[in-house]
Amino acid sequence: LMHENLRELFLSFSSIFIIKFIGVLIAIMFSSEMINEEFNRKTMQILRTTPIMPLEIIFYRYLTGVICMFSILASSSIIMYVILMLGSGIHGIIEELNVLWLVIKIVLFESVAYLGIFCLISAYFERPFLLGIVYWIIWEMIVSGTQYQQITVSHYLESILFDGLKDIGWSVTAEDYGLTKIVNNEVVNIATEPITAMLVMIGIGLGTVVWGARGLGNRQF
Repeated sequence: LMHENLRELFLSFSSIFIIKFIGVLIAIMFSSEMINEEFNRKTMQILRTTPIMPLEIIFYRYLTGVICMFSILASSSIIMYVILMLGSGIHGIIEELNVLWLVIKIVLFESVAYLGIFCLISAYFERPFLLGIVYWIIWEMIVSGTQYQQITVSHYLESILFDGLKDIGWSVTAEDYGLTKIVNNEVVNIATEPITAMLVMIGIGLGTVVWGARGLGNRQF
């Protein structure tokens, strides 16, 4: 069916451009702008002389960043979905809304996890944009393709995607999303349960914010 072909096209574009590329770049830029630029403009020094705690400073910026990042990615996903699915008519748009919802859910948790990580980098280092790119390339692109992928955010995003597609009836396997590793010469499914994956990413977001607040408090003017 036309709408089945178009939904696969939408999911491919979303995974490659919105989730794996645009989303990460937005997180790096937002965190760098929200924290490190305040040091460059000397406004962070003023905030540090007030009774406001470092955790408050970084948390409210993190929360604002998550809302803005999620809004941009979700809006982009909706626009892309409507444009691509128009080829199958209104019926096709309505029929595949569960795929759109799955992508929106993924970009929400992507925003929570990645923005926390890059806020942490911005709180400790003076060149967060460059370090953020290095982290993305080495950790999220190279390590995520190895047997140690469970220590990357990409693993949990792929786990949510894989389980979500199974729930809506797609014929997918863990191997299609790299969610396997070899144990005793056997291929083992290592996909994380979606609820666990969501909790892990929320934990990453909150944990990195708290850790970043410590770095912000210790960072020299």
